[in-house]
Amino acid sequence: MRKVHFNRSIIAAASALAASVAFVAPVRADNPSILLDPPNLDYKAVCKPPTDQAPRPKLDRDWTKSAIGEIKLPARDIVALAVEYSRGSERVQKAPAVAEEMLRAGLKKYPAQDDIFLIPLARVLMENSSTIDELREAESYLLDAYGAGSIRAAFALGQLYGDDGPSEMRDLTKSRFYLEKSALAADPQGMIEYARIVTLDPQATEEQKKGAVTNALLGLIGQIKEGDCSALNRIGFLYLRGSLVSKEVETALKWLEAFARTGDPRTAQNLAELYRSNQVDQIDIQKSMTYLKQAADGGMSSAQFSLGKAYATGISVPQDSKLAIKYLSGASDAGLHPADEWLARIYAGEFGAGRDDAKAKEYFQRVMQAQDHSEEVPVQYGEFLASSGASKEDVNEALRILQAAADAGSADASDEIGKIYLEMGRKDPSYLSKAMQSFSEAATAGNSDGAAKLAGMFACGQGAPISVELANDWRHKAAIFGSVYSIYVSGLNMLTKADEADRAKGRVYLQQAAFKGSPEAIGYVVARWEAGTDSFEQNPEAAERLLRFVASLKDNEQRRLAQLSIISNRFDVASKLADKLSQIAALDSMIQADDRDALMLRAQLLQRAGQATPAALGDTYKKLAQLGDPRGMREYGKILLSDLSQNSETGRTWLKKAAEAGDFKAKISLIDPGDPQALQQLAKMTAAGEACTVDAMVNIARVYSTLPDPQAKTLARYWLSLAESLSDQDADDLYTVGAAFRDGIDGVESRAKAEGFFLRSYALGRISVLRDLAEGHLQGIWTDSSVDKAKADLLKLYAAGDKDAANKLISEIANERMVSNPAEVNELLTFLGTDVNAPGKYLLKIVRLNLEGKLGTRDDAMAIRWLTVSADAGEPNAMYRLYQAYFFGNGVAKDTAKAFDWLGKSGEAGNQRAARELSVAYKVGVVGLKPDADKAAYWDGKFKALSTAQ
Repeated sequence: MRKVHFNRSIIAAASALAASVAFVAPVRADNPSILLDPPNLDYKAVCKPPTDQAPRPKLDRDWTKSAIGEIKLPARDIVALAVEYSRGSERVQKAPAVAEEMLRAGLKKYPAQDDIFLIPLARVLMENSSTIDELREAESYLLDAYGAGSIRAAFALGQLYGDDGPSEMRDLTKSRFYLEKSALAADPQGMIEYARIVTLDPQATEEQKKGAVTNALLGLIGQIKEGDCSALNRIGFLYLRGSLVSKEVETALKWLEAFARTGDPRTAQNLAELYRSNQVDQIDIQKSMTYLKQAADGGMSSAQFSLGKAYATGISVPQDSKLAIKYLSGASDAGLHPADEWLARIYAGEFGAGRDDAKAKEYFQRVMQAQDHSEEVPVQYGEFLASSGASKEDVNEALRILQAAADAGSADASDEIGKIYLEMGRKDPSYLSKAMQSFSEAATAGNSDGAAKLAGMFACGQGAPISVELANDWRHKAAIFGSVYSIYVSGLNMLTKADEADRAKGRVYLQQAAFKGSPEAIGYVVARWEAGTDSFEQNPEAAERLLRFVASLKDNEQRRLAQLSIISNRFDVASKLADKLSQIAALDSMIQADDRDALMLRAQLLQRAGQATPAALGDTYKKLAQLGDPRGMREYGKILLSDLSQNSETGRTWLKKAAEAGDFKAKISLIDPGDPQALQQLAKMTAAGEACTVDAMVNIARVYSTLPDPQAKTLARYWLSLAESLSDQDADDLYTVGAAFRDGIDGVESRAKAEGFFLRSYALGRISVLRDLAEGHLQGIWTDSSVDKAKADLLKLYAAGDKDAANKLISEIANERMVSNPAEVNELLTFLGTDVNAPGKYLLKIVRLNLEGKLGTRDDAMAIRWLTVSADAGEPNAMYRLYQAYFFGNGVAKDTAKAFDWLGKSGEAGNQRAARELSVAYKVGVVGLKPDADKAAYWDGKFKALSTAQ
């Protein structure tokens, strides 16, 4: 290879430039280190509008499948499309043969404009030729163009003959000749390629190489000053790729950002990708999104697509459905089919935007017609068509589309078919077998949701007899396949095992489900890491990490459910009433926002804590009902039906509304035991498999137990046994089953079984169950019933702040069923304050017990206090006893005035003895009362009236 000779003036300029640059990196043997910053220019004033960035021709068809001879586009549009097909883009796949055919058709159609077709056609032939004749043809086109004065042809000839060109045409002397011509004509690419040849020349000195590269850079900078700012981009990529110069990413970014400031959208898109790649020292998402928006606003369809997705999901930018639609629509108009898919999903309501069925269907149909749509599209479209409120025609169309996808091997499609049949099976159980078949096909192919649905069907008896074993088996498979909820349930099941290895695995499952986003698992794990209970070691750091994960969740609904789960589980592990009440209070902000789940949870937690009053529950359920919550409608309806002062039809109306809204418990509540068809109605409901929870199963058992048909008793026992087999680690489920046994659903002989369920429920945090345990002891239901045990249970409730328990203790002590002492009674009364139930009745009894020594050591002073409370509550006999105490000074300082005051109150309250004594006293006069004929007559009449009444 001959040596390179440079024009002396150019070498001098290059040397002067190199002398002014600080070389901070060592010179590499292949690419010299030349650190240049972009020139300090007013680019808006200097840069001329680019000539090569006109809007791309609209792609109205797939030209790989269309007759190109029919092309009717302008000459330059034909060239632009051909170049796009030759390279490939986000709109079209690379298709050189199509590009060649387009260019030949354009050359034939526009012979007078052959100058714009020759070089693109030659390049297509150069890059994709299979014969020497095609290469010779390309060479002839380029020589013709060069002969006509095209300097771009010189550069293309340099590439054709160069070491990167086809081997059949390689001639390095010719390549150097034409590249030198291109460089001397100041063609930017020619200057770069010529400098590359010099740097690869083993005979060139480092100074010559540096001079050649500097010359190329200066030439590009000269192009910038003349208004061709695209050179900023070229220099930036030289530094970015390490071509001609050593790789310097920070320097590359300066040049690329300078070009982006001219408004170039493609460079903006490149910068958007760079700033979130590992090429930069520190990823900068904010800068990336700023440049992505510039590229999208500049018409880059791929950038519009990326930015539209970001706005749809809320990733990297605030979620904004309007902006998502705007940018995705731009990408769609440019022919980007995946944008249609995202638009369909947005209009279908997937990302929280308002649902628009017409537009969603339009875009889904558009995507379905595209040959390159993703495998998920038929599944998404089928799911959309079959969603709530779908017509029969839409459901049939959904099944057709999904079945075609399932036949093609889509497990997700099989899963969606199963869901449709499962929903249809709620009205017609004959569809349940089809649902089970579809779920089986999906699960066999590894679909986690299909396996989870099968678990649910076996657990609920949908399409097959109930089988806890098969349900657990499929649930475990679903967990292995990745179903987050199944991982959670499997973890709970493993925690019940006797083997510590199984329990350890269960803890791992629960933690995995939590960090995968399961709201139920999040609440369970957080509460137990905080408290160090239920075989979890205390780990506040891990709990805090999981809470930060919850705060970072983009899905608002997922975050809301996780927060409710955390509150519920913290309530369960709390051992003190104050801590439980603080968790109930934590629901306030959500309740103020009319969160229906928070309202329902508050009612449940108040009941579990033994703090629910009928008024509070009634208000809660009424509000829920008015908000349209089926659970609230049902419970409010039941409250109204139990209130004899209310119109029963109002209660039934709310139950009917709940049933119409799909509430299963409301449906079975409306069954009339006296209806001859009641057994058949209930059998039809259960055949649809809606009884999927312990609570629902127990309710079915209760309804069956009220029916007169002998078979109903057997069915009641069957459903209760199912509920019993499923109740395990849930305090509410255990209580529900226990209450059913206590109420004799399985026969009077089985009532004692309730105690075991109540004790397990209490161990899991349901404090209020102590009241049921105490009542069972008092009624002698349990095998080892004991009044002392009943008192112990009530004392635990009282210690937890339960006023109902304190009142129960007072009444049982007064009725001499429980032994106590004055100090204990006084402590209970002090705690209750003004909330003592029937104080007149019970405190008078307790006073008698005290005075008779049946409460241990007699305490007259305490008796006076209790009598006063009883009297203040309106008890005539307590008022009379206070009269005696003050008159004779028993247990209190003698006070005649107070004595007669209480005697008068007792008489007015209906005490016959008091009226008689007052009548006598006013007739004859006594100490403290002067004779008064009128008063004597009044009390005498009162005495006679009371005597007659008796």
